[in-house]
Amino acid sequence: MEVPNDLVLQARKLIRRLDDIKYYSDHLSLSENDGERRYTPDISSVRHTSSVVFEKSILGRDQDKEKIIDKLLSSEVGNAGNHVSVMAVVGMGGLGKTTLAQLVYNSPRVRQSFEKHAWVCVSENFDIKTMTRNIITSLTSVQCMYTELADLQRKLAKEMNERRVFLVLDDVWNERRDCWEMFCAPMTAAKICQIIVTTRSEVVARLIQTIPFYPLNCLSFDESWLLFSKAACIGEQESDSQTNRINICKSIVKKCKGLPLAIKTLGSMLRYETEETRWEDVLESKLWDLKEPRDEVLPALELSYKHMPTYLRRNFLALSLFPKDYELDSEEVCHLWKLLDLLDSDRSDDECEIGRWYLKELVGRSILQPHPIYGDSYLLHDLVHDLACFFAGEEFHRVEGATLSQIPQNVRYLSINKAITSADISVFPHTLRAIRVFEHCTNISPNAVPEALFSKCKKLRALDISHSMGLGMALHDGVGNLKLLRHLFVQIDRLVGKSTSHHVQNLVLSGIRHLTRLHTLPGIHISRRHCSLNIRDLRNINRVRELSICGLSNIRHVEDATEAQLQRKKHLRSLKLSFNGGEGQCPCRLHEKHVNIPHNQLLDTLRPHHNLRELSIHRYDSGKYPSWLGNTSFSMLSRIAICRGESKHLPKLGALPSLKYLTVNDMKYMTEWSEWPGTDAGGFPCLNTLSISFCPKMISLPLGPFQSLITLNLRWCDSLARLPESPSLHKLEIGYCPALTEIPTLPSLLVLIVKVCSGLRKLPTLPSLLELDIFDCPSLIPIGSDFPSPVVSSVCCFPKLTTLNLEQCRNLCAVGSVPALTTLNLKSGLSDKLMYSPLNDFPSLQCLNIDDSEFTCIPIKQQSLPSVTRLCINKCSNLQYCDGLASLTSLEHLEVGECPKLPIDDLLPPQLKTPTVEDNEHGTISTFPIGNYKIISLHSPADPFNSNSVREQVGSSNSWRYIV
Repeated sequence: MEVPNDLVLQARKLIRRLDDIKYYSDHLSLSENDGERRYTPDISSVRHTSSVVFEKSILGRDQDKEKIIDKLLSSEVGNAGNHVSVMAVVGMGGLGKTTLAQLVYNSPRVRQSFEKHAWVCVSENFDIKTMTRNIITSLTSVQCMYTELADLQRKLAKEMNERRVFLVLDDVWNERRDCWEMFCAPMTAAKICQIIVTTRSEVVARLIQTIPFYPLNCLSFDESWLLFSKAACIGEQESDSQTNRINICKSIVKKCKGLPLAIKTLGSMLRYETEETRWEDVLESKLWDLKEPRDEVLPALELSYKHMPTYLRRNFLALSLFPKDYELDSEEVCHLWKLLDLLDSDRSDDECEIGRWYLKELVGRSILQPHPIYGDSYLLHDLVHDLACFFAGEEFHRVEGATLSQIPQNVRYLSINKAITSADISVFPHTLRAIRVFEHCTNISPNAVPEALFSKCKKLRALDISHSMGLGMALHDGVGNLKLLRHLFVQIDRLVGKSTSHHVQNLVLSGIRHLTRLHTLPGIHISRRHCSLNIRDLRNINRVRELSICGLSNIRHVEDATEAQLQRKKHLRSLKLSFNGGEGQCPCRLHEKHVNIPHNQLLDTLRPHHNLRELSIHRYDSGKYPSWLGNTSFSMLSRIAICRGESKHLPKLGALPSLKYLTVNDMKYMTEWSEWPGTDAGGFPCLNTLSISFCPKMISLPLGPFQSLITLNLRWCDSLARLPESPSLHKLEIGYCPALTEIPTLPSLLVLIVKVCSGLRKLPTLPSLLELDIFDCPSLIPIGSDFPSPVVSSVCCFPKLTTLNLEQCRNLCAVGSVPALTTLNLKSGLSDKLMYSPLNDFPSLQCLNIDDSEFTCIPIKQQSLPSVTRLCINKCSNLQYCDGLASLTSLEHLEVGECPKLPIDDLLPPQLKTPTVEDNEHGTISTFPIGNYKIISLHSPADPFNSNSVREQVGSSNSWRYIV
C-alpha cells in the first residue's frame, strides 16, 4: 500500500527529532542557569539512625513500648525451640517507628533480659556483608575488618554462640526471602536471638516475621498537642491575649493528623516566633511551601514514593485528584484509574481485580489505611495526600473551594469538586486529557454550551460528568468533535422528563456516532420516538470496550440490530443488554407503527465478538435462547448475569470454559436447576461464585456440577429445599429460604451465614468452618456437641470455629464445645436458657459482645473464660446480674452501656472504685491503679461511682468514660 507523501515527511521529521534528543541526552551537561528545578533532597545522605534516644522528649509511645516488650518477652518463652524470633513494627514514614524501636532497645527490661545488643540502620541497601559487619561492630564495640562473607558469618556466629542477643534492624525495604535467610544463618548459633525490624512494608513484615507484626498508629489529638507544645515551648498557662494563638496552634496540630515528625518539625520551626501572623501563615500554607518541613518531613515520606514500582507511581499520583479527607471507595478509585488508563492490563485480566490489587499494595506500603468502619474503603493521610500533590506537579490538578483556582496551562488530568459555570469551563487549557466531576455543577444552561470542551480541548480522552446534571444538559452534538475521546460517562436517563431537556438525549447521542475511538459508552437508551438514537448508529464504534444498551424492546426493525454489528467489535469486553420497553411523547410528533419483535430474534442478531468477558441480560421475555449464548467459542467469557427474565430455565452455560461468576436474579418462573441444559457432571468447570436471588419457584440445585464452586449466595428462594454437596465451597450465604431444613456436609466450608430460614433445624459437622453467623432461625435448637439431642452428634461440630454471631434465635438453648472460638457476639432475640448452658467453656475466647439482648443474667464461672480481653455489654434493658466479672483475669477493655437495671458499682473490682483524677483540656480523666483495665465506658442513668469522684463527660449527661 502506498504511503501518502505528507505522512512520509512527518515520519522523517520525527526520526530526526528523536535522533537529536538522543544526542543531547548522551552529551547532557547542566549548569545553575538551566532553569527552575524542583527541590528533591538526597535521601541516602540524610537517612541514618542510631540507638541513642532522649526518652524524656518522647511522648505518646509508652503503651506501644510496653506492648512490644511484653510480646517479645512472652514470645521468647513460647518459641523456646526457635533460635531466631522476629517482630516487625509497620507504619508510614514519619510515624515514629525508629523512635519506638529506640525506646524498646534502651528499656531496662530488655537490657536485663539479653546479654548482647546491636543496632543496625539498614535503609535502602540490604547488603548482607555490610549489615553483618555492622552487627559485629555493634556487639563488640570494635571495628570489624573482615571483608569476606564467610569470615564475617563465622565471626558473628562466634559472638552469638549460646548467648541471648537482641537486634534492631531499622528501616528495612528488602523483599527477597533468600537474602533474609542467608543473613539470618549465623544467628542460629545464639541461644535466643530476638529481632525487631522497622519497615513501611507489610510485605517485608510478613516475609520475615515469626511474631505477628505491630501496626503503629498516629498519635491522638491530646498526645499530638502535648508533643507540639513541648516542641514549640508553649506554656501550660497562657494569658487571655494569647488565646487566639493557642487556637491557631491547635489548628496546626490538627493539620498534622497525628504524624509525630510533622508535629515536631512545625513546633520547632515556630518555637521562637512571636508574631501571630507567622503562625497564621504556617496554618494556611501547604506543608511543602515551608522550608523546614520540605527539608525534614518530605525526605521521610518521599522514600515511600521512591520505593514504589513504576506501574504504581502514577496510580498514587492520581489520588491527588480526590479531595482531602475523602473516603476512598475502592470502586470509585478503580473507576478513576480506569478513566485515566492507569490499570496495567492487556485486557485478558479483570481490570477491577487489578485495581483492587493496586489498592492492597498501597495499603501494604503504608500509603493508604483501611477505613476503620467501611471494609471496602480507604483513608489517605493529609500529608501523604500533599506528597501526591507535590510529585503530581502541574499534570494533575484539583479544582475546589469557593472560587475557581488558577488552572496550570500544562494540566492533563482535572478533577472538579465545586459548582462551576460555563465561564469557568471556558478557561480550561487545551492540554486536558481527562475531566472528572465529583459534584453537581450548577449554572450550566443547555443553550450556553461550553465551547472549550468541543473546540479547544480536542485532546480529551476521558470525560466523566455522570454526577453533574447541569453539565450533562449542556452537552450537544458538538461532543462528536472530540475525536480522541475514549471514555464518556454521562447519565442521560436522568435528563429525560425535564422540560428543558427533551432534546438533550438525542443531541448527545447524535454526536456519539462520530466518536469512533470511544472505549466506554454511557447507558444507551433506545426509545420508540422517531427522533431517538437508532441502534444502527453504533456500527462504526468498533473500539468500544464497555457497552450498555437498554430499551431493546423498542427497536423498530431487526435490520437495525443487525447493522449495529456487535460481532465486529473485537475490543468489546463488557456488554449489558436490557429488553425493557416503554414509550413517551415524541417531540417531533413523528411516529412509526411499532412492531413487537420476539426477544430471541433480537438477541440472536446482537451476537457479540467471541472476545467478550462480561455479559448481562435483563428482562428477556422468551423461553428460547439463541445458539451463540453459551457456545464454547466464547472461551474468555467469565461473568454472566441474567435478571428479571420470564423464562422457566436458563440457557446452556455449563460448557463455557472460563465462566467464573454467574448471577441469577428475579427469575420468578424458574423452577428446578436440573431442567436447565448443560448441567451434567462435567459442566461449569471454572465456576467459583454463584448468586441466586428472588427465584420463588426454584426447588433445588443440581448435585453433579460445581466442582470448583467457592462462594454460593442464595436469597429469597421460597421453595428451595435442597443444596448441592460441593466439596470445594468456602463461603455459603443463605437468606429468606423458609423451605430449607438442612445444610449438607461441606468439608471445605470456611464461612456460613444463615438469615431468616424458619425451617432450618440442624447444622452438620463442618470441620473447616471459621465463621458462623445465624440470624432469625427459630427452629434451630442447639449448636455444637455435649447435648443429648437428636439434631446434634456427640462429636464437636466446629473444631476450628473462631467467630460466632447469634441473633433472633429464641429456641436456641445451647452452644457446645467450640475450642478455637475467639469472638462471640450475642444480640437481640436470644433466650436466657442460652446463658445457663455451658456458654462459658470457651478457653480461647478473647472478645465477648452482648448487645441489645433481653438477658436478665450473665453468669460467668470462675476460670471459665481465661483468655477474654474485651467485654462489651450494651443496650440490655432487662439485665440485672453479671456475676463473676472479677474472675476475668485477662480483661483489658470493659464497656457497659445503657443497662439501667444493672448495678455497675457492685460488679467492678475494688481497685476501680477509687480513681485518680486529673483534669485536661477536654474534661476529667479518671485513672485506676490496675494494669489490666485499659478503657472503661459507662453509660447509666446514675453515676456508678460515689459523688465525690469526678468523671469525664462524653456526649451527654448520662455518659462517662474512665481511662487508664
